[in-house]
Amino acid sequence: MLSLKIDIPKERQNKNNTILVVLIHGLGAPDTTWENNDTSWTKLLLGDSDLEMIDVGVVKYDTAHISSNTANVLNKIQNVVTAGKGPFTSLEVLIRELKEELNSDKVKQYEKIMFVTHSMGGLIGMRYILDEFNRNQKININEFISMATPYNGADLAKVYESLPFFKSHEQIKSLKTNSNFIDDTIRLLVKYNDKLKNECNFTFCYATNDEYVSRESAIPPIVDSKWEGEPLGGSHSGILNVNLHNSRAYDVVKKRILNLIQNKVHEEKHLLQVNGNCNHNIIHNTLIESVEYTYREILDKDISSQLKEKKVSVITGPGGIGKTQLAANYVNNYRHKYNLIGWINASDAISIQNSYFELVKQLDLVFWKDNFDNQKAILEYMKSWLENNSEWLMIYDNVKNHKELNDLLPSFWNGHIIITSQNAKWSKFKPTIEVPKLSNKESIDFLMKRAEKNYEPEMEELVELLDKFPLALEHAAAYVYKTSRTFAYYLKMFKERQREILCNAKKPEDYEYTIATTWDIAFNEISSVCPDAIKFIYFISFLAPDDIPLDMIKFKDENNLYSIIKILEDDL
Repeated sequence: MLSLKIDIPKERQNKNNTILVVLIHGLGAPDTTWENNDTSWTKLLLGDSDLEMIDVGVVKYDTAHISSNTANVLNKIQNVVTAGKGPFTSLEVLIRELKEELNSDKVKQYEKIMFVTHSMGGLIGMRYILDEFNRNQKININEFISMATPYNGADLAKVYESLPFFKSHEQIKSLKTNSNFIDDTIRLLVKYNDKLKNECNFTFCYATNDEYVSRESAIPPIVDSKWEGEPLGGSHSGILNVNLHNSRAYDVVKKRILNLIQNKVHEEKHLLQVNGNCNHNIIHNTLIESVEYTYREILDKDISSQLKEKKVSVITGPGGIGKTQLAANYVNNYRHKYNLIGWINASDAISIQNSYFELVKQLDLVFWKDNFDNQKAILEYMKSWLENNSEWLMIYDNVKNHKELNDLLPSFWNGHIIITSQNAKWSKFKPTIEVPKLSNKESIDFLMKRAEKNYEPEMEELVELLDKFPLALEHAAAYVYKTSRTFAYYLKMFKERQREILCNAKKPEDYEYTIATTWDIAFNEISSVCPDAIKFIYFISFLAPDDIPLDMIKFKDENNLYSIIKILEDDL
């Protein structure tokens, strides 16, 4: 018997939320999957101030209770196995009962639904979607997260089925590799591959130390570059342990919920012409947070707190520490709160004015056309607009001269301003937020996620040599990912190149020294693949970093230019 209970606290019962997050547990864990050590996923999600637009539902169904120590049965180490009363409902029946719950009035009121699933729960959720497609039915599942789900089956199921307790256990039979259920699921995944991608956003997570479900099984066989696997540090069940919003799994879930909220808000906004007040949504030149970004909750909260209190937040730190990505992360998480977002290249006054020029074009096309060549009028319009409107966010990225910026800011404002700068001296906007290096765990998690590799002991030494510096970690992980080599290989090469650089030049600042080595490794790899690409890099290094016109670069063979750019995109 499967049931779906929706938990709505009294203080939120009048909000009429339109987004439902549904949690689906796996085999043998109806009561412990989403609650652990007095910490409940439901309470954490409902208590998160960033997620006020959601309700949470928990699916429960009858299944055997299986408990074991972390030792593997396959290694013939004694396990403690207990089973509840059977027989247990088959997966096919559970999927039909899930459909009945989703078609009930209590669920139909929600405009958007998100599945968050663990282990066998992911198979139940996925097959519900696939079976609906097979019946030509529409689904209302907009986001789907599966964690440690055995899409290709679980080898341990064979072991359990051989035990007397589970010979007639229908759920365990379905989890075996090449079972009818698994084979049918893979067939439907292949059949509806394109439709899945168009109608729902999927995130497939795997546990890096999973004793039951391999990485290859946790990521469906149809997955391509659109659906990359998300590594979660820990064991099969340990990945769900959360402590006050502080876990990789919670981070992944929260990001996808925020994405759902943003899409919902964006759909509700109407695109109207600017007429005194901005009632529409304009996003100018916004940088997208990289997929591999390491979320830092404390810094995110610091930014939010400063903006609420002072309407401005200044993020400082050396180049490559992650200031820009931190700002991009804030934008991606909170853009639903703003009617206008402007991402400004603020490296100098001319760049700021050029960004204003493009922004005014979106705000008031008629004014822009009438004042196309009047830089002063464009600047005054932008200042006036920022002074007379609210619910906007401006990001001034890479500010080098704060005095130049001060001359281009409005006298006062009712919106929010984020500034990123390597300059830590900002007397006008104290205190600033200084971005620290990553922790050892964050650094290793980043390497595994970016390179799509399992843990290697050499990572420990490598992150220390890279000084846990985000840009250096990105270089290393990108190299390993693109070349399919190991981090042990990269560590050996890094040490060799580091000694050469030290012998040939005076050692710069620590982080510059580290970056010089990682760049050197990347350049050597590119040189071996395409020597012309290095000449191309030398040439464009004399140009401004943004918006280089391709027509100013003359090649005898135009295809050669694009092949070089493709190589640089892949390797850098």
